[in-house]
Formats: sequence, structure tokens, C-alpha cells
Amino acid sequence: MGNSLRKDIIVILILILGISACRKDFEKISTSRWNPEITLPFIQTEIQLRDIIPDDSSINTRPDSLLYFAYHQDSVFSFAADSLIDMFDNDFDTSYNFSLGELSIDTFDIQATYSMSDALPYLDQAVRDTLLAYDKTENIFPPFSFSTPITIELQPIDLYRNLTFSNGFLIITVNNGLPVKVNDIRFSLKDMGNNITLKTINIESLDAGENFSDTLFLRGLSLSNRFSFQVTNFNSEGSFPDSVFIDLEKGLDFSFSAKNLRVIGGTAILPQQIMYSEILAVNFSTVNNEKLYNVIFSGGNFQYDFNSELPVRIYAELKLPSALVNGVIPTADIVIPAFDTYNGSWNLENMRLDLSSDTTHPFNKFPIEINIVVMPSGEMIEFDSANKVHTLFSSKNVKPSYAEGFFGKQEIDIDTDTIAVEMDFLQQLQGEIILDNPVFKLSYYNGFGIPIILKTDFKAVNSSTNDIVSLDMDSIRFVYPETPGNVEYSTVQIDKTNSQIVDFMAIRPDIISFSGGGFINYNNDTLNFVYDTSSLNAALDVIIPLKFVASNLNLSDTLPLDASNSDIPLNKAALKVLVTNGFPFETHLFLQLGDSLNGEILNTLDLGTVLPAVINENTGRVVSPHIDSLTVNIDKTFIDDLKIADRGIFLAKLSTAHNNNVAVGLYSDYKIKVAVGFTAAVVKP
Repeated sequence: MGNSLRKDIIVILILILGISACRKDFEKISTSRWNPEITLPFIQTEIQLRDIIPDDSSINTRPDSLLYFAYHQDSVFSFAADSLIDMFDNDFDTSYNFSLGELSIDTFDIQATYSMSDALPYLDQAVRDTLLAYDKTENIFPPFSFSTPITIELQPIDLYRNLTFSNGFLIITVNNGLPVKVNDIRFSLKDMGNNITLKTINIESLDAGENFSDTLFLRGLSLSNRFSFQVTNFNSEGSFPDSVFIDLEKGLDFSFSAKNLRVIGGTAILPQQIMYSEILAVNFSTVNNEKLYNVIFSGGNFQYDFNSELPVRIYAELKLPSALVNGVIPTADIVIPAFDTYNGSWNLENMRLDLSSDTTHPFNKFPIEINIVVMPSGEMIEFDSANKVHTLFSSKNVKPSYAEGFFGKQEIDIDTDTIAVEMDFLQQLQGEIILDNPVFKLSYYNGFGIPIILKTDFKAVNSSTNDIVSLDMDSIRFVYPETPGNVEYSTVQIDKTNSQIVDFMAIRPDIISFSGGGFINYNNDTLNFVYDTSSLNAALDVIIPLKFVASNLNLSDTLPLDASNSDIPLNKAALKVLVTNGFPFETHLFLQLGDSLNGEILNTLDLGTVLPAVINENTGRVVSPHIDSLTVNIDKTFIDDLKIADRGIFLAKLSTAHNNNVAVGLYSDYKIKVAVGFTAAVVKP
């Protein structure tokens, strides 16, 4: 060789020694295969696939070494019991008015006798003399005739002053106490306080000792407590020829007895009695016309308020016959003074309530057994059937811990929300990528015993490009528990068979927004149940096998350079590039010289294109690498820039082979080997 050529070679050796300390320490590729006239190694590197994938914990490796991206987001959407279903109108009230109505009055009996001694002044003198002569002896009773009206006043009844009757009757009885038959008996029963005749009775005859009875019905009558019998006529033919015992204290015995008395007003001494006894069916108000059968409460109050207009003390017993608190039916005993009020409540915590006990309306009915007893007045009081006891039943802050029934076909909404998706590796890969089979998995647990259908609207957003694509997935019908206390776990897979997930991921979103809505009980009537702790929570898993079709996909690797102390007197030279391509992509290589101090790219050298590795058409996996050799001329400008550069950047623009229609996978064991060397031809002087 000439002296000048030897000098150039020495300079190149100095350059190589200067930068070889910065090269990557990978397996060296021998330059003996190139056979240049003068060839010296410049860069030797082996780039594993892991070297060009960002250090991202979301990138995982399958057992077959296929790389995949995995991302998890807790609680993409969730419903709690109070947000999914709001059944109770927490503040409702129901009022009832209980009228005093008709009351019972104690029965009573009144007797009076109109004796022959009383009648003597109204008889003929001969008859009077005979009766007086034979009083208390056996003799012939003389015939007589009585036709002068007389009044027999009765003792006032001390149980009342006046009454209006709704029911009851008086039995009026006349007994012939004389030893002879009496004929043509005429008398009347009169209410002296109201000056009215109540009953007039005519009796044809009564044998000695014989009785006669008649009935006076009292419905609708208003009576005082003072009565009289008015006798207008009776006569007898005497006992001739028989002798009888004559006793002038004997005569006609009048009496009446009151039976089954029911009154609706007046002034009286009231005895103790049941005023009202019934089971009320209070309607438990709901928000959306839910049909509730059974409820367990965790809180709230059921209040009862009484306002009495009655002039007498009352006792009230309340009972919730279809409820249990610690195995005991709730009861309340109340005493309300005359013209007074009473307020009380039940704490609903831990109360179990059956709202289906009314067979004619087996839902939402809250039965309350109520008994109102009028206590003995002990004195005369004025009362009226229209006097009322006002009651108000109300609930406050009702909180169910469990509800069972049919909650209706109600609409539900998912508020719009967003999640940031950290897929840095996709963001760093420039070019078009069509992922072959990305998968979303919505894993959820559901504690609601309610059929729920939900149409979710997921949108992919690339905030850099402003691209937005809808997932357009099918509606979700959530599996739900059929037995109270159970929770169902399930997963909905969203892939390219039931959505537009390929297009969704093609824009490489950094944000996913979601909203939606649906219905409960979309499949008509069924038994629903819910606990206050019930919830539906869905988590999102994004699983993206790195198997895709790519076009102009850019990868890069950076190597440190340091040739600043070298003096290279070459005007031109060439680079020999030996590439072993283990990637399933057609690879166009570039070498850039960079200055990290000012962030500039000083020079870009097109190294050429290398064919892809051979792949299995069915699996898209590499079966053997492709080896190629490239020669690239360099000029003085490149060499000058090399002296300034402190880093070398390999750029690889990748495209899927076979017209971009076969998806290929990225496996962790894929690599590309590159060896770059200087070459220069011998120049004769």
C-alpha cells in the first residue's frame, strides 16, 4: 500500500477505537463475510424486542413469549342500593278519624203497681164499701168498673238524663195481680220529660195471675229518664159465686225492662266498652309504584298521633300483627284523657314487616290492629256519636336494610365519566397499527336480586389527534342472584365479535369515556330483592395481545458516540451493514447522528430496506430470520457530523409483509442484529 493509504487506515483505526468503547456489548458479528478491500467494524449491536418496548409494567409475556398489554381499572361503574333504587317516600302520613259512634248503655228494669186501694176513690160507693169490708178475707169479689184516667209516675232512671237511641227495645208487661178476671184494660206509656206518648196498649182481658207483654222499639227515639203509665180503663165481673181472697194492695202490676240498648248521643254515665276494634291497612307509600312484600328496616320511625274530642277517657291498644322485632310483635298501650292528645312512635330499626298479609291486596299494606276502649265515665257526661278521635300514622326517615317485592320497570342512568388509559408503548410507536384481537373484560359482582340490562357507551379518545371512536358494544344483561344473601360474579368479554374494539383501539386512546343507561326488570315481573349493602360494581381489564397489522411503524434505538478527538482525512467512504432481521416486518433502516447538547439531528443516512423474517401464516410467528447485507456511501459531510455527534440513533420503519393483511405477533424473544463497518477502496497514487 502507499503511504497515504496507510495513513488513512491508521486514522480510521483511531476513530474505531474511540467509539467502540461506547458500543453496545452484544454478540459480535464477524466482518469476514463482507470481503471489503478495507473494512473496519464501526457499530455492532443486537436489539431485543424488549429493548424497544418501554419499561412498562403493563407489558407482560405469555407462556409462549407473546407480549401483551394488560391494564386494570377498578370500579368503571357501580351502583349502590340507594342510587339504583329509591323505593320509599320517606315522609308519608295517613290519617284516620274514629267517630264515637253508638255506645252501649246498661240495661234497667222499672216496676209499678196500680192497686185496688189506689182505685177505690174512682169506684162506686157500694163497691168501695164491700172491698173495704172484706179486705184480707175470703169472700165474693164484687164486680166493678174503672173509667177515670190516672197517671202512675215512675222513679227517674239514674243512669242517664236523656238519650238518643240507635237500637234497643223496651218490653212492657202487665200482670193481673187480682183474684178475678179483668177486662178491657187500656193504658199508655208516656215520656214525661218530652211529654210524648210512647205506646198505647189495649188488652181485652186478663185472667187472675195472667201476664201480657208488648215491645217498644227504640231506634230513632230520643227519651228522657222520666216515664209514667197512664191508665184509662179496666173492669171486672167479680168472683160470684166463688169466694176469693181479697187484698186491696193487689191490682195491676206494670213494668218495663230495657234490652240491647245502643245510643248515639245524650247525657249519661257511660260504662266501659269497646268503641273501635279493627285492623287498618295503611298503604306504605313508594316512589315508583313498587310492589313490596317484605321489608326489614335499618332505621327510621313510625309515628302515631292521637287527638281526642271525646268527653271521656279512652284506652287505645296498637299492634303491628305482621311485624316482628327480635321475634316479638310490636305493641303500644295508650291512655288518652278526655279532650287530650297523645304522641308516640316505634323505632323501625331491626323491624321485619310483612306487607302481603292482606289477601285482597298482597303488597304495600302495613296492617295496624287498633282497639279503642271507652273507659267508665263515673259521672254524667254529654256525648255525641259525631265526637271523634283523630289519628295520624306517619313514617320518618325510613331506611330499609332489605326489601322484597317487584320494583317495577325503572330506568337507570350511568353518569358520564372518564378514565385515563396509560398505554405509553402504543403512544411511542408511530405509524398505523391495527391490533388483531384486543379484549375488554368487564368483571362484575352483583348483589341485587333484580334483572338489570345496561347499554353502555364507551368512547375512545386520542387527545393528541382529537380522534373519537365508539365501542358500539352489545347491551349487558347482568347475572343476578336468585336467593337473598347471595352475590353473583361474572365477566362480560368485549372483543371484535361483539363490538368495534379493533377500530376503538386503532386510534391508540389515552382516555376512555363512558356513560349509558338501562332498565331494571326489563324482562317483566319477577321477584326482586335488595339489601342496603347490595351493590353492582364493574371493573375493566384491557388485554391487548401484541399481534397486529402495521404500516410505517417506527421504532428506534440510541447508541452513544464519541469521535470528537479524531482527525479523519477521508473525503468519502462507505458503510457496510449486515442485518439479521428477526422481526416479522419489512424493515427500512436509517442511521441518525444526534447532538444531545442542543437536541439536534445532524445527519440522517438511509441504510436501505431489509425483508421480514419468515413467519407461520397461521400463527403469525417468526420461524426463521432474514439475513441481508447493505452498502451505503458516506461523504465528508457525514464524517464531519460524526465528529460532532454524541449519539447514534437507529430508526426502523416497519410494515407488515404480505400486503399488510396478515397480523403478526410480537414475541419477547424477537431480535434484530446489526453490524456496521467502514469500508474504503484502495486508491493507487
